[in-house]
Amino acid sequence: MTHNLIRQIVRAHLEEASRARRQQTRATVAAASDLPTTSAGRVDTAKQIALTGYNLAKDSAGMPPKYGFTMTSIQKVGINPSSTFETPLALYAYPVTPMMVSNLTGGKNLDIAFAMPEIADEIPGNAQVDYELPFVGRAPYINFFGFDTQEGVFYTSVGMDDGKYRGAIDMLFRWFRGNNRLGTDNPERRFRQLLIKAQRHNKVGTQNAPDVPKSSSEMTDYLRLATVWTLTRALSMVSVAADFDAFNAGAAPSPTQSTISTWRALLLMVGVKAVIDDDVKGLVHKNEPEQIAIMDASIIVPIQQFDNTTAAAKLGKDDDVYWKNNPDRANAAAETKLKEIQIAVDSLEQSPAVREFANLTYAINPVYLSSWMTRKVVGDLKRSGLDNRIVKIVLDYGLKAYPKALLGGTYFYVAVHDLAGDNRIVDEMTSKLMADQGAYFDAIKGLITSFRGESDRHIKKFIIDFFNVAFKKGAELAAQSPGEAESMLVALASSPTVQSALSMAYFIQLVMPIIKALPREAQTSSLNSRSGERMPLADVLRELFGGSERAKADAKEKNQIQALEKKRSQRPTTDDLYANLGDLDKLKGRLKHVLDRARQELRSAQNLVSDRNEFFKHGGHIDLDDYSSALRRFHQHTIQSATLEQLQQAEEIWLQYVAKVRDLVRGPNYLQMTNDIVNSNPGASNDVINDLMSDYMHAHAGGQVAQFEQAINALETEMTAQIESMDDKSVETSPLYERLITRWL
Repeated sequence: MTHNLIRQIVRAHLEEASRARRQQTRATVAAASDLPTTSAGRVDTAKQIALTGYNLAKDSAGMPPKYGFTMTSIQKVGINPSSTFETPLALYAYPVTPMMVSNLTGGKNLDIAFAMPEIADEIPGNAQVDYELPFVGRAPYINFFGFDTQEGVFYTSVGMDDGKYRGAIDMLFRWFRGNNRLGTDNPERRFRQLLIKAQRHNKVGTQNAPDVPKSSSEMTDYLRLATVWTLTRALSMVSVAADFDAFNAGAAPSPTQSTISTWRALLLMVGVKAVIDDDVKGLVHKNEPEQIAIMDASIIVPIQQFDNTTAAAKLGKDDDVYWKNNPDRANAAAETKLKEIQIAVDSLEQSPAVREFANLTYAINPVYLSSWMTRKVVGDLKRSGLDNRIVKIVLDYGLKAYPKALLGGTYFYVAVHDLAGDNRIVDEMTSKLMADQGAYFDAIKGLITSFRGESDRHIKKFIIDFFNVAFKKGAELAAQSPGEAESMLVALASSPTVQSALSMAYFIQLVMPIIKALPREAQTSSLNSRSGERMPLADVLRELFGGSERAKADAKEKNQIQALEKKRSQRPTTDDLYANLGDLDKLKGRLKHVLDRARQELRSAQNLVSDRNEFFKHGGHIDLDDYSSALRRFHQHTIQSATLEQLQQAEEIWLQYVAKVRDLVRGPNYLQMTNDIVNSNPGASNDVINDLMSDYMHAHAGGQVAQFEQAINALETEMTAQIESMDDKSVETSPLYERLITRWL
C-alpha cells in the first residue's frame, strides 16, 4: 500500500468522523435549545424570525400593536439624518401585526400564525395575496423593538383626545406667533388659514363656515391627530418659505432637509413622540399606509436583531450584494440611467417620434428588471417629477402611436402603470383595443400571454387592474363574439403568469362579467380539452386554473398536519410550567388599557357637557364609544396562576361594567320626557316647554357622565381587588407539584 493511498484513507476517515461529530454536536445543541432547527440541526433563523414576530403580534391581540420592527443596512437602530423622503425626520418602522409579519417573512411559516387562535383570523388564506414589505424588505438586518412608555405614542386607531388636541393647537399658535423670523403681519389670521387647510386636507368638512376652523368637539379622535400631523407639516414648510398649497397639489418641490427637521421638532414640541398608523390610514405616507414614525428614538426598547434570511433577502441577492459592495458603480449606473431617461423624455416632449419612444422603452425596462435599480431609480424618478412626464407622454403619444402594436415593449406599459399609480394607462390601453372590436379578445389574449414565467409584483398589479377594466368594458362585445371571448378565457386560465398572479377564486371573480354576457349555451356547455366532456364554462376554467392551486393546497394541508402532529408529540417542560405560573401581568396590563381608553371617553364627554352652548351645537346629547371603553371580553389569554372560578369572577365584574356602559349609551326616553314636562306644566307656551326640555337634556347628559365616571371607578376598584386576590404569593415558594395541583383542582 502506497503512502499516498494511506493518506487518502486517513483523510477520508477524518472527514467522515468530523462530519459525524459536527452532526452529533448540532443534534445535542438542538435538543437542549428551544430555538427552531433545520433537519441538519442548525438554527432555522427564518422560522425563528416568524416565531418572534407572531408571538409579539399575539401579545397585542385585541389591542393596538405594542411592538414594531425596522429594517436597517447596519447593525444599529436610529434616525437617518440624511433622509430625503417627504416625511418628518424620524425612525421609520412597521407595526408588529400578523399581516406585517407575514409580509416580512414572504408568506413562509404561516402555519405558526395559524396555530395561534388569537391572530389566525388576521392572516388571509387565499393565494392572490402578495406577502411582501412595501419598502426595504431586502435590508440585511431585522430589528424587533418595544416602547418603554406609551406617553406620546399615538395610534391612528385611537387618535388624539380633546385635551391633548387643544393643548397642541395652543402650543403651535404660540410658537407661530412668537417666531419673529417668519415675518407674518397677522399671525392669528395666517395660523387660522393654515389650520383650515390642514383640516381640509384631512377631509374635515368646513362647508357651512369655510373660513372658520372646526372645533375639537366636531372632529373624531383620528381627525384631531391627523390635523395636528398636517398642521405641523404646513408650519414647517412656512418656516422655510415653501408653498404648502402648491406642494399638496404636486406642483412644488419636495421639502428640504431643514423642513423635515423642523417638522420633527414641532411634533416633539406638542408631545408627539411616535405615530403608529395601525388603522392603515396612510397618515404617515400614502405609499406605505401601515407604518410607524418615531420622532424620539429614546423611547424604544430593543428586543432582538436578526440577520435578514427571509425570502425577500434571497431574491437577487448576488446582484444586490455586488452593487452594495460597489456603491460608486451603483451610483454612477443609476445616474447614467436617469440621464438616459431624461434625454428621451426631453426629446419626446420637443418632437414626438417613434424612434425616441423606443429609446424611452429601452431605458425604462431595465429599471424594473433589476431589484437595486428599481428601488433607487424609481425613487429618483418620482422625486424629480419625471414619472408624471413619462405618464403624460405615454397617454398623449405612446398609446396613440401604437394602436395596433400594444405588444411592443409590454413590460414598459407595466412600468408606466406603476409610475402612474392609478388606472389611466390600462384605461387608455383598453380604449385603443376596443377601436378594433373584432380583435378585442385576441389582443387581450396576446397581451397577457406575452408575459413569460411567474409574475413579479408589478405584473401582478398590472394584470389585476387591466382585467378589472378590460372585462367590464368588453362585456357587451362578448355577446357578439362568444367564440373569441371563450378562447381568450381559456388561454388566460392556462397562463402560468396569470396563475401566479391570482388565485382561482379571484380569477373567476374578475372574468365573471364576460361569462355572464355570453349566450346561455356558451355559459353552460363548454368542451374540456383535458377530459373531452362538456361542462359549464366556469368549471372548465376552474379545471384549467386549479392544477397549481390544488398542489399548493395539498402542500399547505400537509404542512398543517405535520405541525399538528408535532404539537401533539410535545409535552411541556418543567421550565414551561414554572413560566406559566404567577402570570398576572397580562390582566393588569389589560385593566390599565381599558381604564385609559374609558377615561379618555369620559374626558371628552365632560368637556362637552361643561360647555352648554357647545353641547347643544353637538346635538344635545353625548356619544359614548362603548366599543372603545367597554370591549366584548376582558381577558383574552389563559392565566395559569388563576383558577377557573377566579377568572369567571373577573369576567362577571367586567360584564357588569359593560352592562352599565351599554345602558348609559341608550340616552334619554324623549317621548316620556316630553309627556312628563307637558303634564307638569299645563298651559305652558312652546318656548317654556322647549327651555325645560333643554334643561332636562343637559341635566340628563350630566347624569350620564357622572354615572359613567362611577362605573369606571367601580371597575378599577373591584377588578384591582380581584386581580390582587389571584396573586397568591405562597405559590412562589411552594413545590411545583403542589402549585400545579392547586391550579388544576
